[in-house]
Amino acid sequence: MWVSPNEKLPLRIQTEEATFLYSILPSGYVRIERCEGPRGVVHIPATIDGAAVSELADKSFSGLNGLEELYCPPTIRVIGADAFSNCRSLRVLSLPDELTELKSSWVRSSSSIKTLQLPQSLARVDAPFFNDLAPRVLRIGAEATEIDLSRRVCQHLEILELDAGNQHYMSDGACLYNRDGSILIMCATGIR
Repeated sequence: MWVSPNEKLPLRIQTEEATFLYSILPSGYVRIERCEGPRGVVHIPATIDGAAVSELADKSFSGLNGLEELYCPPTIRVIGADAFSNCRSLRVLSLPDELTELKSSWVRSSSSIKTLQLPQSLARVDAPFFNDLAPRVLRIGAEATEIDLSRRVCQHLEILELDAGNQHYMSDGACLYNRDGSILIMCATGIR
């Protein structure tokens, strides 16, 4: 493959859990370009060679069928399209707390996700993100001000956890209520 003098091939770092191909951005931050060879649980490193990992490239984890659990560090600010798509064995996805939006393309055809940890800073939790998902456990952060889940999502939910610091809602682990508990908003109806 020919590379122009201004381009750099992705760099490589091996951890106990996986190999990460990455590049250094002009800002000095790191973008994970691709993950290779993961089996089981993977924790994306927060730093590589002293630089914060701030981005996951398009399709960076796509199609990794050995990946079962993925934990993003709090340093991640940008997640590319289809980053976690077609991960058929992925059961647990923990997104970084500082993300402020979700994109449904991230998890396209990754319907095996059963536990989803949403970002603490996410204000809007809405149905389109869950088009291909049916998690059993959903953890919603302190900053959620608007929650709208489809009936299909609720049918599969067994546990609905809400950060105790949330000022807009409360949860008993199965149902979601307004903050004072006087209005039932929705229930996890997949409870066994």
